[in-house]
Amino acid sequence: MAQTYSAVDTFTDVGPAYQEAFHKVPLQVRSLEWITAQLSKGARVLDAGCGTGIPACQTFADAGLDVLGVDITPVMIEAAQRQVPNARFEVADSRTWNPSPTDLPFDCVYSSFALIAGVSQSDIRAFFHRAFDWVKPGGLFVFGTVPMDGENVEVMWLGRKATVSSLSAENTEAAIKDAGFVVEKKETEPFLPKGAEAGVCRAEDAWEEEHLFVYARKAK
Repeated sequence: MAQTYSAVDTFTDVGPAYQEAFHKVPLQVRSLEWITAQLSKGARVLDAGCGTGIPACQTFADAGLDVLGVDITPVMIEAAQRQVPNARFEVADSRTWNPSPTDLPFDCVYSSFALIAGVSQSDIRAFFHRAFDWVKPGGLFVFGTVPMDGENVEVMWLGRKATVSSLSAENTEAAIKDAGFVVEKKETEPFLPKGAEAGVCRAEDAWEEEHLFVYARKAK
């Protein structure tokens, strides 16, 4: 019987090779291009669930933005600090963490594929409200996920048994609007992780995921 991993255990086990398995996710690349085109140098950006810092934090920092990344997994933060020295990082759980008042407000809060493993649907909805409080009027919120209507579902992900929750695409958009944001657009697209190429699983253990990115803004 396969071991069931917590979110921290899962990403500790996969480690920095995660960024190779999810290298150049098309929707993620486009989301980063959209954000950097919207913001001026020095703008404050939070990446909630930043992983290894690549590609999001690196893209933001290289564009001259003031970047703070948080992630629940120490191994990921260690990699991020090493790989993106021109950004700041903290080990923190986005469900309970609060930014320092000196970092607020953010011009953009970004989160991609972070609020899936080891969370509940209520955690996801609550995060949208927290992000709304952190963003300045006119600021951006971009959220990427694997949409499904499931609560604490056991799945095999890159050969590891994990417990995940997510909202359907329709309910994700509705929950972001309910938090107070104005949704400007959304995109969906399938992606097959390069798990075998990254050395984290067998080829048959990587399955095609549906990705969703929602682009929103806090009204001025």
